[in-house]
Order: sequence, then C-alpha cells, then structure tokens
Amino acid sequence: MNRVLEASRGRVIEAHRSNAVLTLLRVAALGGLLGMVLGTALTWATTSAGDRVLAQVWLRHEINQRLNPAAMLQAQQSPPTYTGFEVPAPPEQVAATGMLHRLGYIGVPFAVLLAIGLPTLLGRQWIKASREAARDQVKRGNRIVTPQELASLLAWTRKTGAPIELGGVPLPPENETRHLLAVGQSGSGKSTALRGIVRQIAARGDHALVYDPDGSYIRSFYNAARGDIILNVWDARTVRWNPLADIADPADAYRLAAILLPLPKGRGDNDIWYDQARAVIARIIYRFVREGRTDLDQLATTLTVANIDELRELVARTEAARAFEPGAERASSSVAFMLSQPARIVAMLAAVPTSAQTFSFDAFYAALDQHEGDRPFIFLTAPRRYRDAGLPVVTAWLDAAASAILQRDTNAPCRAWLILDELPSLPPITSLMTLFPEGRKYGAAITIAFQSVAQLRDKYGEEGVHIITGQTSTQFIMSVGDHPTATWAVELCGTVEVENQRTTESLEGSAKGERGSFATHRERNSLIIDSEVTGLATGQAYLRLSGYPLARVTIDPGPTMPDIAPAWVPAPVTMPDIAPLSGDTTPARPHIEARIEDGDDWLTAGPR
Repeated sequence: MNRVLEASRGRVIEAHRSNAVLTLLRVAALGGLLGMVLGTALTWATTSAGDRVLAQVWLRHEINQRLNPAAMLQAQQSPPTYTGFEVPAPPEQVAATGMLHRLGYIGVPFAVLLAIGLPTLLGRQWIKASREAARDQVKRGNRIVTPQELASLLAWTRKTGAPIELGGVPLPPENETRHLLAVGQSGSGKSTALRGIVRQIAARGDHALVYDPDGSYIRSFYNAARGDIILNVWDARTVRWNPLADIADPADAYRLAAILLPLPKGRGDNDIWYDQARAVIARIIYRFVREGRTDLDQLATTLTVANIDELRELVARTEAARAFEPGAERASSSVAFMLSQPARIVAMLAAVPTSAQTFSFDAFYAALDQHEGDRPFIFLTAPRRYRDAGLPVVTAWLDAAASAILQRDTNAPCRAWLILDELPSLPPITSLMTLFPEGRKYGAAITIAFQSVAQLRDKYGEEGVHIITGQTSTQFIMSVGDHPTATWAVELCGTVEVENQRTTESLEGSAKGERGSFATHRERNSLIIDSEVTGLATGQAYLRLSGYPLARVTIDPGPTMPDIAPAWVPAPVTMPDIAPLSGDTTPARPHIEARIEDGDDWLTAGPR
C-alpha cells in the first residue's frame, strides 16, 4: 500500500472517529438540557402554590426592572440606606430564592447524570452492535454450551434410577447402551474418568466386566461378598473357566472355535485357512464333548501334538475332513500349523487348578437378570510380567463374554457394562465388531478408552476405527498428544455453517461523507480446533452426546478410594503335561512360579 492510500485510509478512520465524538458531544448537551428541564419540572412540582405565586411576582418584578432602563438607572442612583438594622427580605424574594436553590440541587444532578449517562449508554450500544455484527451467527450445525446448560437439557431424560454422570452432566439412559468412547494421552485424567464411571456403576448395583491391565480396579472395587469374579491364571483367587462345559451342540463348538482362533485384522487370502482351521477345532471340541471328555489337558495335548493322521481320524466323516484328504498335504500342514494358538490358550486355561471355583460365561449372563442384590463384577487381568502369554487368554475371555451377552434375552433389564481401558493394549477383539452394533438390545453398555487413534488403527484397521467410533453415541475427548488424534477429534465433533459480516469502507469523499457497509458471508467451520484439544488441562474434556450440544466439562476426581483388596495374589502356575497321543511321553513342562506385581515394581515370591 502506497503512502497516498495509507493517508486516505487514515483520513477515513479519523473522520469516523471525529463523527462519533461529535455525536456523543451532541448527545451529552441534549442530556444536560433534558436534565435541567426535568429538574425544573420537579422543583415546580415540589413547591407549594403560595410560594409559586410569590416567586412569580418576584421574578416578574426583577425581569421588568432589568428590562426597564429608567428603573435600572434610578436604582443605581439611589444607594441603599443603612439604619443599623438588617431589613428582612420580602416574602416574594424568599420564595424565589428557595426555588432557585431547589433547582440547583435537583436540576444540576439530573443534568450531569444525563449528560454523562446518555453518551455512555449510546457508546456501549454501539460497541455491542459492532460485536454482534462481527460475531459469527450459527445457521446450521452443533454449538458449544456450558455443563450446566447441557445438564438442564438432559434433566428430563432420566425417568428412574441414578444417572451415570460425566463432569457433572448426567448421561441419558438410552446413551448407556449406545456405548462410550474416551480418548486422552497419559496423564490427561482418562483413567480417573473411567474409575468414576465404575464407582457409579457399583453404587447403582449394576454388573460390569472390567479389563484391568494393572490391577488398580481390583484394589479399589473387588468385593468377594458381592460375588465378584477374577479371571487371572496367575492369581490364587481366579476361577476356572472350562469352555467345554458350555458346549451343547455343533453350533456352540463353532462359536468356541471362533473364540480360540480369531481372524486377524483385515481380510486376506489366508482367511480360507482360518475358516478351515476353525472347522477342525470345532469338530475336535464337539467330539470331545460327545465322548464325555471335558478335560482341558487332553484338549491341549491334542491340539499341540496330534499329527496329520490323528487329526484326520478325529474329524473323519465331517465337513472338516476335506482339509486332510490325500494329496492335500500342503493344506493339511497349513491347518495343523494354525492350531498352535488355540493350543496355547487351552493350555493356559488348563493351568488353573481344578480345585478352583468353576465358572461359565453363558450361565453367568443367563442368570444375571435374576440375581438379587448388587450384581457381581468380573475382572480380567494378567500380570505385566506374563502379559504376552496372558493377553491371548484375556482376549478369549472377552470374546466368550461378548458371545454370552449376545445370547441374553432381548431388552434385558440389567445392564451388562464392559469397561475396556487401554483397548489397543489387547489383541484385536473380533467380537467387538458384532457387540457394538448388536449389543444394545441385549443390555450391553461398552466403554472403551485409548490414547491415540493410531493405536486403534494399528489393531483394527481404518474400517474398524469407523465401526467403533460410529457405534459410540457418547465421546469423551481429553487432552491428546499428537496432531493426527487431535485432527480426528476435531472431525468427530463436526462442523457448523456460520454467517459472518465484514465491514467495508469508502476511501473517497469528504470527511463528513465517509460511509461504510457490511458484507454477509456464509462458510463452514470446525466446531473446535486442534489446539483446543491438545491444550486441554488435566481433567478437562469435551463431552459430545449424540443429538445434544458439545460441552466442555471438568472431571471431579471424587474422594480418594482406599485399597480394599490386593491387586494380585500370586499362585504357582503349572502348565499341563504335553505328551504324544501314542508312544513315549515327552518331558513335562517346567513348573512356573509366579512373582508379585505392584505397578512397575517386582518382588520375588518365595516357594509356596
């Protein structure tokens, strides 16, 4: 911009400023005049009728005397006579003087008040109008409200029972079974929010299945008197889950086979071998059950060391026998190779002592609605030292639980909560892809949490991320540490269509003729920006409920919960002896002695 244009723009700005100041001065003068008029009227109204008459006489006399030159000259030539005594003023003068005094202390304040107040109010109105014009007007899309405003919108949704609250906002009851997602980096307060949810679930007497990576939930919530269940191969309190006890027909066997051998993420050319291996596992399981063999040690041995001929005999005259036909040695080897993962899972399950309490997911969830009193919790965990060996078993437990929930009666009155903190730390749970869209009518209420969307994509792929996020009607977005997750959160909150007004100014004409105008524009903007997500303080979050405005809330950590149970009671784990189905036995697996885990510290336990 050259100097001439800069001077022109400066002249425009100064002209606008001068016109505004001149207008305010005019308003101040009119306000002062109006104040004096109001003061005079009030003074006249508060003066008695007699005093008003006397004052009028005095004023007329003084005016006539001031307007008559002869009378004024005579008054100046006739000096007053002093007698030594004070001559009292005539009553007319007293009345007029009193009115003038009242006008002074009534009219002047009115004049000052209006002379200052009217320009001030007018200036504020101009500023307000300017800000209103500059503010974007939301035409379509969501908006951001305070937690109190959102809570008032949700107040009518809760019919009975205590609501689950997040940041002081009660969740609608229908949103509980439409699932919840929480995302936030380490230290953002995500685990505090989840613990608050679990605390409210326990207070309501509902059931929850909790994946407890570090044992913190067991320390705070495990209650043996309530009938709580711990599933942890390395914990002395664990129950023994024998999946063979739930097999009644081939369909149940196929369901268990899918749990023991889940499909990997994505779809590929190897899927046919997974399907064939599942068929083999299902037929082996069903044959064991039909023959009355429900010993997990035997099943682990079969899946581990059975050769091709033995597998062919076990699945003979079934649809799985095709995998072991003569000439299909390559296919037979591929199927046999895939039996190693289910064999490891069954071996881990068999390591739980037979003296432990037996447990069935199917029986547990079938009887959940008839349970009297507070419903028990289920805790799934594995010590950090054995995490790699234990996670496939935890995944199998989760798949079995999901399958059992989907067998409940529709419209089940009791909630079946699943709390999955740090979901990406688990292997892909294929049953979640079914439980998310279908679990609502069976009372499933899933809460998942993760730190980065990249972790979720790595485990479930891009389509899996869309399924998971698309099936959660409540999103709890806390501070994140990477730009891709922040961008994903911004897109999740949506966009709005706004209308804004931009000022235009004329650079031509005289100072008094400067004019401006507003140009209206419509555009689509993000409801929030990525820096607002990454800049959230610990405990702060954006709460998004489907069909409601977005709210920025703060998590109340609540009272500190005491430890009521140890996170882990170590127990020796003895893997089953794996021997060939025929011939000499092989050496038994070594005895594994568990070690204590407390957070990140390890202490060696002595022999039991």
